Amino acid sequence: MKKDIKIEKFDILYSQKKIVLNGVNVLNNNNNFYKKVFFAEKIEIIFQPKSIISNLILIDSLVINNPVMNINFKILNEKEEIIDDNIGVLKNLKNKNNPKIYPKKITDINFLIMKMNLENFKINIFRSDLKKEININSSNFNFAPFGNEKGYQHYKDIFRFILVDIIMQIPDMEFRNKVIERYNIK
Repeated sequence: MKKDIKIEKFDILYSQKKIVLNGVNVLNNNNNFYKKVFFAEKIEIIFQPKSIISNLILIDSLVINNPVMNINFKILNEKEEIIDDNIGVLKNLKNKNNPKIYPKKITDINFLIMKMNLENFKINIFRSDLKKEININSSNFNFAPFGNEKGYQHYKDIFRFILVDIIMQIPDMEFRNKVIERYNIK
């Protein structure tokens, strides 16, 4: 997403094999309705310390408490066409035919999250054409093993699942269909 991240408090509790992040903020650029793309009251990560120095980082549990996602759809008024968003999904879709080329890695380090919980997930959606905000209270999510390790569900599939869930909860059916069409959701 190439966004600035601010964390109010960061604790590593080695004896408990835990990392606790309080007040996690992913900031928008200055041209957006929302100051933050994402906020979480607290993120707790329980990990296997020995894995930090291996090629596979193992996370036993990831809990995200009270996350809030703010999505800003920039919409062309005349055609009511979605031309941009603040989460980078449309930019990635546009670049699909010309993907970024990453330099060759010396060592490939993967990660595997055994379980993840998103609790009290709230989504705010702003439409630039109507200057209107939509608020959605999503279900709690629970996911089990995923990451970028072969043989497990890829983390991008988890993001895709969450995005589809958000879109399907948009109450304005016409707008929901425009989002589905623009984001090529099948």
